[in-house]
Amino acid sequence: MTGYVSYSSHNKLYEDAVDKLLSLDNGLMDAEESFQEYVKNSCINGGFVISVKGFPNRPKHTFIQRGGSEDKNRTFMIYDFDDPYRPDYGRKNYANVVHALLLEMEKQIMLTIRPIKRNYIIKPNTAATHGVVGLAEAKQLLKDDEANLRNQYSKAIEENSDLADSKPVYELDVMLEFLVYVNSGVLKGFKVLGCPTGIMLDGLFDYEIERSEITEYSPSAPLGIRFGSASKKYGGKWLEYKVHADSLITDLKRNPGEPGKKWFETIDLLVCFDVDGEIEDYSIEEVVEDNIDALTYFGVTHLLRNGSSEHVIQVISIKKLRHILASPTTVE
Repeated sequence: MTGYVSYSSHNKLYEDAVDKLLSLDNGLMDAEESFQEYVKNSCINGGFVISVKGFPNRPKHTFIQRGGSEDKNRTFMIYDFDDPYRPDYGRKNYANVVHALLLEMEKQIMLTIRPIKRNYIIKPNTAATHGVVGLAEAKQLLKDDEANLRNQYSKAIEENSDLADSKPVYELDVMLEFLVYVNSGVLKGFKVLGCPTGIMLDGLFDYEIERSEITEYSPSAPLGIRFGSASKKYGGKWLEYKVHADSLITDLKRNPGEPGKKWFETIDLLVCFDVDGEIEDYSIEEVVEDNIDALTYFGVTHLLRNGSSEHVIQVISIKKLRHILASPTTVE
């Protein structure tokens, strides 16, 4: 038996061997091109593979021994058995008698080559994150991103700023602007505990605020709330970010068990850009002096209600908040 093994980012010899040895005969030549494409895509990117010449209906067999996803794309093996070896004509695959041998060889080869060669592989720049292949490029990219983010979001806390033409595209944009307001003290009382991924809702926060001229509602403090005592304090509250409020309604109306389903009673605060659009089966009220008593948090601009529930979701519309902050009567 002779063999060839390579651990690299690209292997022309392997592809040439596939082109030459694994071909179709017996009137199937019209399918040659699609077959070659199948073999290359399936075998080269599929792990450790043995392909048996002459059996195009089952050209590959993937072994049990496998590395990580990078190893699957980097390891190329060719085995050639001399006489008197014969493949298994019944199974149309390699002979079962060599399985244990190939499995052990594969394991030992992987253990030997991988630690030595992994750090020497030259990878194409197209696979690099954001196309960055060096520390200097990474620093410059982050510097540019920082400048863009500061330019976009610092405007949101400047008095009399006009951001009417700046509209978030993603929920992340809404989240970042909200956190700018929180961290700068424009939105008072919020302590955002995290923006986790992989859980049902978008964020968890605690809330504590003291009664003052700035935090209690008045015509000159339109973001304020009404106090029944000297302070308000809440813990373990959940919030959701959306670009548009009606996107949350879509999630609320999903059937139980359906991906993306949200439950109205579990959400305490919705932070969104706007509340435009129809809200079927739900009502959304803009905050005015008559419903100030229903506000829980400083800076809430709307209230989202469901007729069948006593629960109320407090809503902060970034669009409305910008307008209020730009008003000369607003006290910060």
